[in-house]
Formats: sequence, C-alpha cells, structure tokens
Amino acid sequence: MINITKVVIDDETIEEVVKVLKSGQLAEAKITRKFEESFAQWVGCKFSYATSSGSTALLVALQSILEKEDEVIVPSFTHISTANAVIYAGGRVKFVDIDPETYNISVEDLQNKITKRTKAIIPVHLFGCPADLKEINEIAEDYGALVVSDAAQAHGAKIKGVNIAKMSQLYCYSFYPTKNILCGEGGMVVSDCKNCYEKGSIIKNHGEREKYNHIELGFNFRLNEIASVIGLSFLKKADELIAKRIENAKFLKEKLEKFNSITLQKVPEGYTHVYNQFSLRINKEYLKVDRDRIIQELRKRGIEARVHYPLPIPLQPIYKRLFSIDEKSIKVSKEVSETILSLPIHPYLRKEELELIVSKVEEIIYEFEK
Repeated sequence: MINITKVVIDDETIEEVVKVLKSGQLAEAKITRKFEESFAQWVGCKFSYATSSGSTALLVALQSILEKEDEVIVPSFTHISTANAVIYAGGRVKFVDIDPETYNISVEDLQNKITKRTKAIIPVHLFGCPADLKEINEIAEDYGALVVSDAAQAHGAKIKGVNIAKMSQLYCYSFYPTKNILCGEGGMVVSDCKNCYEKGSIIKNHGEREKYNHIELGFNFRLNEIASVIGLSFLKKADELIAKRIENAKFLKEKLEKFNSITLQKVPEGYTHVYNQFSLRINKEYLKVDRDRIIQELRKRGIEARVHYPLPIPLQPIYKRLFSIDEKSIKVSKEVSETILSLPIHPYLRKEELELIVSKVEEIIYEFEK
C-alpha cells in the first residue's frame, strides 16, 4: 500500500532525542527556545512561541487578541479546530464560504459577510496553498479587523517569493506528524507584533509573567524538549522536504490535468503551494461512480486516498446543534466536501510509486468514465 503520509526519523534525530532523555530536562527549556528562534528566523518574523499543538497555537493566538463575544470569520471548509479555537477563546464564529477552485476562503463572500463587529479573520491556507492575503488584508483594514492565519498546512508557502508569515498579524502552525515540518505533536505562533507575542507567551504558560505570579487567565499549552528537538531536526531539512513535495506534485499534475473527470486544486500565479496535501475534485458528470467508490477502487489497487474534509464545519453534528445555518450560504463548501479526495504526496515517494499512482488513477477513470 502506498500510504497517504510517511514519517521517517533518521538516526541523528534519534540520537538527539536520547540525549534529551538522558539529560533529564524534558519540560520546555533551552531546546524549545532554540526551536522557537530558529522557526521565527526561517519564516522571517521577529517573534514566536511554541505550543503543545497547532490547535492550541490557534487558541492562544486568539486568546491574546479577543474579548468575549468578538466576531471572528472562519472558512466553512477546513479542519474543525479552526472554528473550535474561536469558541474556546470566547469568540463568536461567522462562517464564510470558499472559492471553488482554490478551496480557500472566498474573498467575495468575505466582503459580503464582514461587518464592523468583526474582530478577526482567519484565512486557512488549505493543503499548503496560500489564501489571497492581499485582498483579505485590504478588507480587514477597511473594517478594522485583525488577520490571524491558520498556516497549519502551509510551512514555507509564499506569494511572489515572500513567505506568507510576513503578511498577517499572527500566524499559527502545526507540527503534527502529517505536516511538512513535524515534531510529533506541537504548534507555533509567529508574529512581528510584540504585544501579541508577549501576551500569548504568558497565556500559554498558566498566565505567568514570573513564577507563581499570574497576570492572565492561562493554561499549560507548552511544548516539551523531546518534541522540540524533533522539530529542530525537521526544520533543518524543511526546504529540501518541501521542494520534494512540490516536485512530486508537479509530476502528478502534468499526468492528471488532462482528464475532464477530475479537477486539480488551482494555484494562483505567483503563489508557492507547498503541498501538505495533493487534493483534487471528482467531476460527477463525467463518471458513473462517486468519490467514495473511487477511493475504494484506489485502495483495491494499493493506493491510499483520504477525504479532507467530508463535511463543512457548519454541518458537523456539534455545529448543527450550536448554530442554525442556511446550507445555501455554504453551497461551495458542501459541493467540495462531497467530491474532494487527497492522493499521496509525501517527500519519500519514489519515482515508481508516483508512476503507479498515476497509472492506477488513469485505470479507474477509463473504467468508470461515462
């Protein structure tokens, strides 16, 4: 089976982990500080603080800027943690539909739904493709809103050669094992805003400024030294691993874009997509079977494919209990969720594996096309 993702921990990283274990210093300390500083330097920002996950990175970043009941705009098609973080931080979620080609937040729908009550916008750079930050930032500025980017899948993504971390007030990253940079479980918030950094750094450490002197309502969202040393190892080779993802995606795109029965995620001109996922949509009008059957057929042929994501957030059971939403307002999100699938794209794929993926996709298309 060619798996959707693969984690490879080299001997050097294992040796560094063993050193940490032998040192006895497991809680956040010098190695985590080095990871924070190195990551900030890599993305080109002044400040950063590490957290226990990408989800807690979002939560702490939002807690550092929100007041109770502040309105926050979130795309309706993304991982549920983006919206959950808003609610846990005391905010109110307002959902905006997505662009049918990039799967990122729809600038048009954002313009229609933003109000003077909106405190923040969370563009998600879905699957590693940058959202339209130029337009989003302009809209945010017009309404006095902050932009908090969910870059969990977008380590190293760029627009016209500039790292996207330079384009918003706050950026939140994840280092989950499927991500382009991983540490097991972990996250990072980066910013050029000193106040945001200082407040977030305090919140993530029980609200402490000094030991047992608590000035904010915080919690333990710290990262540990073992995760940090793994993160540092992957950060050192991040450019190489991301370049390999882009190379793999280029191969798949060149082979698959000829088919009318599938549509690949659009990458706007000048945007650097870093392909945490290689996602495409099934065009039902050209095929006799649906997306789920295609996934079954791929698995039969030794190719793992997954769905990111099977439901828009507002249609998840918990959100249907919390919110009343007109499904027409998230029409694109619903259509994408019913037709999208992801193919393997990890940097350890061999040429023959990429060729096999293409040949099996072609085989299925020819078998089931109308």
